[in-house]
Amino acid sequence: MTERLFYLDTETTGISSQSHTIVEIAIVDDSGRALLNTHHD
Repeated sequence: MTERLFYLDTETTGISSQSHTIVEIAIVDDSGRALLNTHHD
């Protein structure tokens, strides 16, 4: 069985979980293919 790796990247408005929020989420597989990208231009 081949193991697959996935990478999770988040962009936030700051470092405090009390006053900042997540604004972007991306998930990329080990071949570099984006499986999820919430970035909007």
